[in-house]
Amino acid sequence: MTDAIIKLIKSGVLYLHGRCMDHCPIIVLNFAKLSDQIRNKEINNYNFCALHNFYVAYIMKNMLVPGQVEKWITIANLN
Repeated sequence: MTDAIIKLIKSGVLYLHGRCMDHCPIIVLNFAKLSDQIRNKEINNYNFCALHNFYVAYIMKNMLVPGQVEKWITIANLN
């Protein structure tokens, strides 16, 4: 975790919304914020991949049942 990744977590580009009615993890990707940060050169490919890896690792460790095949829901906010 670097300061840049922590800043991206707080910015709301990618975040966990919780679970749906079937108890599947919900990930929200806000493309409006992402495009603003790309335009302002606040994010690059490495930082976005590190942010995504952080959330995937968090979900796998805390939100999935070992040995079960589960679905994930991704919501893309295109504005």
